[in-house]
Amino acid sequence: MPLIYSFVARGTTVLGEATQGNYEGNFRSVALQFLERCPTDTDKFVYPVEDLTFNFLVDQGFSFLVVADKSEGRDLPYTCLDSLRGEFQAVYGPQAQTAKSLSMQKTLGPLLQSKMQYAMDHPEEASATRGLQRQVREVQQVMEQNILQVLQRGERIESIGEKTERLQAGAQQFKQHGTELRKKMYWQNKKWWAILIIVIIIIFVVIFLSICFGGGHNCFNN
Repeated sequence: MPLIYSFVARGTTVLGEATQGNYEGNFRSVALQFLERCPTDTDKFVYPVEDLTFNFLVDQGFSFLVVADKSEGRDLPYTCLDSLRGEFQAVYGPQAQTAKSLSMQKTLGPLLQSKMQYAMDHPEEASATRGLQRQVREVQQVMEQNILQVLQRGERIESIGEKTERLQAGAQQFKQHGTELRKKMYWQNKKWWAILIIVIIIIFVVIFLSICFGGGHNCFNN
């Protein structure tokens, strides 16, 4: 039989339990030992014991357990546990907060029996759940890839923006240097024109003096 035993506990106080078929064993005491050292950072965990698995689902201080045949894997037990948790919280939530050990056995026992039996009679729902979970994981992976691509694209855009800023700064610097060079060439050109004019004036004066005072005569005496 795939699903063998189930209970609901608040902390380590078992509120109700059920066993399928004629199975006998100290399932409760073994499960409570596991529960005392269960990890605090997860809501689902499994402990294998020989050919069985103790499958736990913890939510809001309540622990839901199904003991299953190891060959069933995790899908069938957790399909049963998810269904059990939903109905338990909807129907027994307030009452369970203060209930004593096994004080809810009369109502919880049949519920646990029916949930295990339904899960075993409808294994296709576990397959459907597994398929849905796989689809959700695939969608999450696609979303993560898209987000990563967007982030990478953002980095490329930022890099292009930085390069554009550097080019603009370089162009501005080139323009500034060009303006300074034009000014320098302008004044250098003016300087050469001034030198040329001075040279022409000097040549003109030399020619004038040589004509006026050359050969022993003076232009001004005439």
